[in-house]
Parts: sequence; C-alpha cells; structure tokens
Amino acid sequence: MKKKILLAVCGSVAAHKTTMLVEELTVEYDVQVVMTKSASKFVSPLTLEILSKKNVHIDVFDSFDHRITHVQDALDADVIVVAPASANSIAKIAHGIADNMLTAMLLVANPNKVLICPAMNDNMYTNKRFQSNLQVLKADGYTEVPPVECMLASGEMGIGGLAPNNHIITRVEEKLQQR
Repeated sequence: MKKKILLAVCGSVAAHKTTMLVEELTVEYDVQVVMTKSASKFVSPLTLEILSKKNVHIDVFDSFDHRITHVQDALDADVIVVAPASANSIAKIAHGIADNMLTAMLLVANPNKVLICPAMNDNMYTNKRFQSNLQVLKADGYTEVPPVECMLASGEMGIGGLAPNNHIITRVEEKLQQR
C-alpha cells in the first residue's frame, strides 16, 4: 500500500510549482491536497485534483463524508508537506490559529511528520518576527526545507524561493524512513 502524503498549499506565487510536485509525488505516493483559499488564486484546485486524482480540500465545511476530514486526513498522513508555506500560514501554525482547513489539519498533526517549505520575499523570510515563528515550529518538531536563493517575484535575487522538488522529495523519503 502506498504511503500517504498530505500536501498543504498556502497562498504564495510559488503555489504554481505544486503542480509538478504533485505529479512527481503521485508516482510513489498517495497524495491528498489541501489548500488555503488564497492558494486557489495562484493555482487551480481543479488542476491539483486532476493530478492527485482526489478532491482538493479548501474549506472545513466543503467536505463531509461521514468523518471529520481535517482530523482524519491529518492523522492518516505519513508525511505532511506544507509547500509553499507562506509567512501568514506559518504564523498561524506557530500560534495555534486554526481558522481554515489547512491550519486546522496542522493543529491536529504530529509536528514530527511535517515538512515546512517556506516561499516568500527575502525581506519577509529574514524578518525577525517571521524567523521567531519559524523557530517556534522547529522547537515543536517541525522540519524546515529551507528556501533557495533565486530570482523572486519582486524581480530581485534573494533567499525565499521554494526549495526544488528533488529537495522536498528527498526530505519526504527521510521522514518516511524515520517513521
């Protein structure tokens, strides 16, 4: 039986890159996608549904199949990948704010099976408040897959690009070996 990966997509310009990540992950794994409403402005839920062959979860109240989806999917996942992880979602996760499907799932999840893959402007990534939130998550057992230096959406070079898929998939494999 295939291992279960929960891919949590946050609102970031880098969200479009998740199409290729889903395509690559589904070769080896059973992939369930959850996304924030703002993520759906950057990449179509329909595209991710076609690639994962599963309904994409966006709202806690949209999916009811006689189970509590945000709890069960979080518990059933072998690894949870938050990619791209926005500054907003990381702040919510660090402070236990569960005001959407994605953050509710992460409040239920075991932090030791979660990979956080930040993607944002370099000034946001290096901001001390953001770094403080990231440190809270790391102290709780979350694993960061660090961003890379690249040309950012602002048109400038900087640290904040979503880690390449091969980096993320390598970390998924490492997490699975730890379990």
